[in-house]
Formats: sequence, C-alpha cells, structure tokens
Amino acid sequence: MGYWICIRVSLKRLTFYRRFRLAKTFNTTVLMCLGSLSVILVCGCASWSERTSLTQAGPAEPQVHKSRQSMILATRFVPLNVDSKNPDHVESLWQWTDETVIPAEQRRMLLENGIRVGRVTESGRFESKLTELSQPTSTDEVTEFLVKADVASENPAGKDRIPLRMGKRYEFPVRLPVEGALTPLVRYDDQVIGRSLDEPQFLFAMTANRGKSSREIELQLVPEIQHGAMRQRWTSSDSALRIDTRRDAWTLDPLHFSLTGGENDVFVIGETLPRRGLGRLMLSGEDAGRVEQQMVLVLSFQDIPSPVDNL
Repeated sequence: MGYWICIRVSLKRLTFYRRFRLAKTFNTTVLMCLGSLSVILVCGCASWSERTSLTQAGPAEPQVHKSRQSMILATRFVPLNVDSKNPDHVESLWQWTDETVIPAEQRRMLLENGIRVGRVTESGRFESKLTELSQPTSTDEVTEFLVKADVASENPAGKDRIPLRMGKRYEFPVRLPVEGALTPLVRYDDQVIGRSLDEPQFLFAMTANRGKSSREIELQLVPEIQHGAMRQRWTSSDSALRIDTRRDAWTLDPLHFSLTGGENDVFVIGETLPRRGLGRLMLSGEDAGRVEQQMVLVLSFQDIPSPVDNL
C-alpha cells in the first residue's frame, strides 16, 4: 500500500488540552518505535527513568517543547467564589480591562450569549482583585484533597503553557463533557437556535496568526460544541491516508472573535451578569460540594517568534 494508516483513539473523559497533546505525542512515539526498535532497547531504560523522575517532581511548571515557529499561550482557569447576596462584586474585576478590543457588533453578540471578553490594562490591580475573588470559602480537608487531585470541579483548573504553531487549528476544552442530553440555546441577532446534543463538550477552536506588526499575534477563537458518539472518517494529506476518529461538532462561527496583542499581553474571558446562555454553560460547573462555580479564563501571549525564526 502507498499510504500509512494511523488510527487515533480518543478516550471519553480525557478532555483537557494537555491530554489531547499527550494523545498526539503517544501516536508519534508508536511510529518512531516501529522504525528504531533497536535504539529504544538500548536507551529505553534511561529515558524512562528520566521521564519518571520528572513526573514525580510535581506539576510546578509544565514542560513545553516548542518549535521556532511557535508561540506559547499561557492559560489559567480561575474559579470564582461568588457571593450570591452580592453578585455585582465580580463586576469590579472588569474595571481593569478594555473590552473595546472586540468590535462593537461582535461584542454585542457575545454579550447576548453570556460571554464577556477584554484585555487586561492594569495587571497589578486585576491580579489583586482576581486573588480576592478566588480565595477559597472553605478549608475543608476533603475539598482541598479533591482540588489537588484535579477532580474537584467539572471545569479545568490550574495553569498550562500551550505551544501554538502559526496557522494551525487547536482545540481547547473549557469543561468536561456534560452527562446525558442537553439543549444549548444560542442567540444570533433576533433568532434563538437550539439543538439537542448528547454528552456535549464545550471548547474553543483556536488559530494563531501573525498580526499587522512582526511582534504581534492575532488569536482567533470560535466557540464549538462537540457531541455524540465517536465517528471514523478518512482524511488524507500529501503523504498519508489515515482514519480520524472524532465526535460531531456544532461550530458557532457567528460568535467567533479575535484577540490581538504582543508579548506578555493578558486577556480574560468570563461570564456576563446576569449569567446566561452559552457563557454559563461554557464557564461554569459544580465543585465537589455540588456548588456551582463561576470560571474565569486568563490567557497570555508569550515567546512570540520573530520573523527570522520563520526562515
């Protein structure tokens, strides 16, 4: 046969971006092992020992391997402990951001669907307010253990550093799949559209491109809902034919938006007040105590490659 056939296997609950990246790394490693088995036999023990020691060292800082043509997107999920008696307290977080980075018409559509986006303008004050809002309301030992085990909430937690290659699409899940059927409602201008979806998972499809200047990045984000059972599709490229195993996706193109910035610029994505629609479904979930959490996603552009790196 003139083609290589690669089968990607996706597990139901492995939904965070790091697990996507781990799956791709695993597939690549299998192909390399088939071509160089003798080298693996000689060096495998030492390499495995090194990887084990890194794993046991703890998750202090994610190890990132990036090419010269890639940038780093630093991500951070911050759960907010909102006082139900004073929900407007969260509003003070947004006074240190510039929401006009999103064009007025697109910003209106996002707000109608419960999504709020801005660029951080006062980093120190923003971080201080974010720390104040995210301080835990309980010191329960069981809750603390679940948080450390990363199973305390339906939403991701902590930090990550994701290498993004220019022009390549990436999928960034923002919560675990919802069990059972759900009917999300999306508002486009004067229309409200709903679809009944089985075990939906909410994510952002992301693509990084060069901005107007050499040190500027335009990050395009499109809300997407993957749902249903896994399906196999044949996909081809210049050198391979493979089976791509994926779920169906409802891509919400009218709600796309772009974040344009330079090195170390920080952006925040959160919910509106009152909480509603797609924003509430994407950026909230229950914690270990079955208490609904409000989530804020903080993004930062780092290690932007220079034009020389693309040569």
